[in-house]
Amino acid sequence: MLQAGVHAAALREAANIDYLTGVANRRAATHLLRDALDRAHAVGTVVPIILLDIDHFKRINDTFGHDIGDTLLTQLPIILHEHLRVSDTLVRWGGEEFVVVTNETDAGAVAHMAERLRAQIAGYAFVQVGQCTASFGVATSRRSDTPDSLMKRADQALYMAKQGGRNRVEIASAHVEI
Repeated sequence: MLQAGVHAAALREAANIDYLTGVANRRAATHLLRDALDRAHAVGTVVPIILLDIDHFKRINDTFGHDIGDTLLTQLPIILHEHLRVSDTLVRWGGEEFVVVTNETDAGAVAHMAERLRAQIAGYAFVQVGQCTASFGVATSRRSDTPDSLMKRADQALYMAKQGGRNRVEIASAHVEI
């Protein structure tokens, strides 16, 4: 019986952890966001998120090989975790995209956090790649948000960062709900 419990726990972990980076995966993030939004709606707070994407990652893979690209993907969470709080959750959303789910309620503080993370990545010398950058989109939940709608706004802000020249932080436009 104990062995079955250990096996079930291992399966649960495998289903929720990204095998390459060791951080939560998209499946886990969706559940985390849903729970965080439910709590925020119940108590009248917000859920800010930071979506980041490594700039020119295809070029890194094409130049150095996918094994080096994978090494960069495993180094990135280590760098990010050094500058996140215990209460923040890092997620590999997919490919070269990561999400930070934070319980910070001040939008300005979240934007500063994103800027600190951006600067840390830009200043780091990755194994064999050297310097690389990432673009960031920040969004804060609204009362009507679902995980998908919150992620969509963060993705739109990330797109603005890419269009604005990369290696920058953009904040999703404010919208007042009635």
